[in-house]
Amino acid sequence: MSTSEFSSLAGNDYPEFGRYMIKEELVMNLPSQKITCRQLNDNSFSYKRESFGEEIIKKIIHPKTADFQIGLMPILPIHTPTYKTDFFFIRFNEQIYISQNSSMEVIVSFPIETGIFLVEEEHSGLIDGFSCDPVGTHFALYGNPEEGKLCKYARIELESPTIQQLFMHAQMKIKIVNESDEGVFVGKLVFPVTDHDLHFHKTNVMMDGLDAIIKNRIGVRVIDMVQNPITGIEGWKKAIRDTQKTDYKFSMERGFD
Repeated sequence: MSTSEFSSLAGNDYPEFGRYMIKEELVMNLPSQKITCRQLNDNSFSYKRESFGEEIIKKIIHPKTADFQIGLMPILPIHTPTYKTDFFFIRFNEQIYISQNSSMEVIVSFPIETGIFLVEEEHSGLIDGFSCDPVGTHFALYGNPEEGKLCKYARIELESPTIQQLFMHAQMKIKIVNESDEGVFVGKLVFPVTDHDLHFHKTNVMMDGLDAIIKNRIGVRVIDMVQNPITGIEGWKKAIRDTQKTDYKFSMERGFD
């Protein structure tokens, strides 16, 4: 995969994703959020996050040794307001028609959250996870109320796939493959987002791709969801994870138009 397929954003007014040292005080101004870390007398430091000028969270962090770093990382959009699900529900603003035995690719702007990590030796712990999106977070139910799957939710624009906001969106490639003998309308995709990694370069973020494979299975049309990992892009780094990969085997069986 080439980075030329993705748009690049300049974030001169914001810190870059990566690792930082606290030298007495570390201040990071993000969209709608301000992070302040202050070194205390021992190895400890104070952590404070303000949102629109209002104090949201304040903690005292005590690392194991003085040799630690603060990680500013993109994280999967499953933490706010609280972790409830591993699944994400994409609703396209327009349905996509895929002809029989054909495929298409689209790059979309996908929501992300931001994480602050304490990085010590080979261990990284999440101090705080939050969204810089002032609109907030949304949930949706895929399926019926009794047996449906609760998902994080976003409406995805297809007309301007490269429009994204710093610290709010990653770019993600979706490939839809129609292996059936009939044309199909696709208006939504549900998949286990915890199977995916995020990758960053400065303030730009990409998420592992998604292959959505339409099949006829015993007379029922389904979509198999397959994670498509990003590998070997020079200059890009894999973001720290705070959750284990789930490796779900998931198919949409309750409709996707």
